[in-house]
Amino acid sequence: MKRRFSRRFRSETGQAIVEAAFVIPLLILLLCGILDFGWIFANQLEVDNCSREGARFAVVNADAADLTTLVTGRVESVAGLSSADDITVVVDFVGSQDVRVQVTKRVQVLTPLAGIFVPDQQLDLESTTVMRVG
Repeated sequence: MKRRFSRRFRSETGQAIVEAAFVIPLLILLLCGILDFGWIFANQLEVDNCSREGARFAVVNADAADLTTLVTGRVESVAGLSSADDITVVVDFVGSQDVRVQVTKRVQVLTPLAGIFVPDQQLDLESTTVMRVG
């Protein structure tokens, strides 16, 4: 009688399913984290490059009357963005010889798991570049 019960409890027929039930959610969480991190990192690099290019353009054209409009157009054309993409460009002069360009972009996260940690499933990415005129 003891042998029958011990054989029955030693059976490993459902072991793989139970292990998969434990591992698959962790793998999905890891994959979603990698995707969102890569997406946000790529967008932050884009915002950094747009800010730097806008500052270069502002330094070259510092005497233009509508400098903010010119820089905004340049920043949008560099990355293929438009004002509909929730991008904001602020250009101002710091002191008498420095120009500061601040670019802010609103980015939607890719996976709903990252949306748990981010309000409205959107992040504001920002970059500021200061360059000397002249």
